[in-house]
Amino acid sequence: MIDAIKTMVEIDSNSPLAQIINKSDYTPLEWKGVDFYPSGQHHYTGEKTSIWASGLGNLQLKFSKGYHPKFWLSNSLHKFSTKGVNHTDFTKSNLVKTIERLSSILSIAPNELNLQGKIEFSVNIPVSDANGIIEALTMYKNVELENMKRGHQNYGKKAFLSKYHVKLYNPLKKLKGEDPEVFKEMGITEDNNLLRYEIVAQMSYVQKQWGIPLSNLQDIQEQSTLEAIGNTLSSLAKYLYFKPQFPEDLKPQDLQKYYYFMDAPKANITHFRKNNNSTYKRHRAIYNKLRKQYSKPYDMSALVAQKWEHLIAN
Repeated sequence: MIDAIKTMVEIDSNSPLAQIINKSDYTPLEWKGVDFYPSGQHHYTGEKTSIWASGLGNLQLKFSKGYHPKFWLSNSLHKFSTKGVNHTDFTKSNLVKTIERLSSILSIAPNELNLQGKIEFSVNIPVSDANGIIEALTMYKNVELENMKRGHQNYGKKAFLSKYHVKLYNPLKKLKGEDPEVFKEMGITEDNNLLRYEIVAQMSYVQKQWGIPLSNLQDIQEQSTLEAIGNTLSSLAKYLYFKPQFPEDLKPQDLQKYYYFMDAPKANITHFRKNNNSTYKRHRAIYNKLRKQYSKPYDMSALVAQKWEHLIAN
């Protein structure tokens, strides 16, 4: 569902809050039970302990002084709802209740909390072998993957693109590595049966390239908007490529061509194409055919679509 967000509200210059902010001589101030301290020129940042005590959990709060003061709220809605946990399901009803609670605490309407910067979408998918699926993942589109680590232990893979990035990881393995005491306290015994698919995108990209009318926390609760987000996430998941499961009778020379394009440095491939283009095209065509036919042992697109449909129906 919807996870990490960043929102901004422009405060009415005549409001009591704006007057408190602008009259301050950069001494600490308190609002909604949260203590704010000067942090750089013209800014105040909410202190973590008081944020938690005020009922705002792990959220991050910030103000700026000026003729039009601004208020920022960011971090994970999912973790705010569950007191720091994000490997559980976060359904539409959970999302709506979370936004209502947030709006009530802050006395700010959801349609005034404007989304900006980056936004995170995710689903937690039950599987039989999360670690095996992650190990088999080789590429996203034509982008090389980076390992996600906690200490020396890999728990997932990620790919960075210009306007968004994709992660596929084991959230239980991550939790076990980060905080084994919490893992134990939650009574989790199996750490290989959950797979998290996550996309973080620029809001401008979501609005323009994805064509989704998403501007504030009111929009994010609309069924049609959630359906459009789910369709996009499912569509993008088809670009996750895994180690292929080739038939035993595949020609050795064709298998060699496949692994050449998978493993050869880009400089070698560029040199090959430049110096023998006709052979390059024949070999590349075989590679493309094999990748298309055999590199989908896991249908992540269908798994994402199925889980997203469940989340927005509950």
